Amino acid sequence: MIQAVSLSKTYELKVKDKGFRHHTEKKEAVKNLDLSIEKGKITGILGVNGAGKTTTIKMLATLLAPTSGTIKLDDLDYCEKNLRRIKEKINLISGGERSLYWRLTGRENLEYFASLYGIGNARVRIEECLRIVGLLDNADQLVETYSKGMKQRLQIARGIINDPSYLFMDEPTLGLDIAIAQNLRQYIRQLSRQENMAVILSTHYMKEAEELCDYVYVIDHGEKAAEGTIDQLKQKFTESYEYTLETSDADKLVTMLPQLNCTFSQNKNLVILKSKANIVPQLFALAEDNHIRINGFHQQEASLEDCIMQIISKEKAS
Repeated sequence: MIQAVSLSKTYELKVKDKGFRHHTEKKEAVKNLDLSIEKGKITGILGVNGAGKTTTIKMLATLLAPTSGTIKLDDLDYCEKNLRRIKEKINLISGGERSLYWRLTGRENLEYFASLYGIGNARVRIEECLRIVGLLDNADQLVETYSKGMKQRLQIARGIINDPSYLFMDEPTLGLDIAIAQNLRQYIRQLSRQENMAVILSTHYMKEAEELCDYVYVIDHGEKAAEGTIDQLKQKFTESYEYTLETSDADKLVTMLPQLNCTFSQNKNLVILKSKANIVPQLFALAEDNHIRINGFHQQEASLEDCIMQIISKEKAS
């Protein structure tokens, strides 16, 4: 498990004054953040652009030293004497293909990164990583001939070459088309389940987070605004279910809706209801008991994006 307590990161920025003078201002990118990350689960770090997601990922991945606070990985404190052992247990994948060498083959790329980690019997591990991401048949092609999706799969192979217990993924599907991104999400899910790996995902694609994450932290202006499973957050911060009914008895129906635990509005023959729980059985029973004919019905659940915006708006209001 990774545990971070009161994690903070402050930058000093030079700001230009009139003439040739400058003064220094402090910017808090992350403020007193507490979080826990378990193996075998996908944990999301979510928020709008500039919220502090990437700074948090970089501190957890040892790329940035926190200004204050503590981080512990499997009882190892993040300090100089433990750094090598910690790095053996983690890896980082960022969106794009920036850490690949295009004039080498896929296999040669992995051989190079395996040598950096000092991996013994690297050939076996390289074959295993290529198999996991489905690139065995393309391993000896130059990376510059790979499609965008193949390059990103090779990025994943590079990210797991050292068999990490904790894999950080910062915008892993950035710039990919829908089909390629969907395939990569399947690989990410398999890695977490089959390898018992903790995946720490930073993304601004809420649909991606909703599809993948077992648990999420919502960060706003560097602070933790909320945490929980996606269902827990929806239940707490949104009216999770929305129903649209079409009925010629709309006026009659709205007089009876106060019996149900919901909010509602009417627009001619359309009645829109919102509730935290599924009230479909009660709704149709109410209509049947009162001889109200339903001509059309549509149900929609609140999205994670709706939930995040509610959380952020509540933070601003407070």
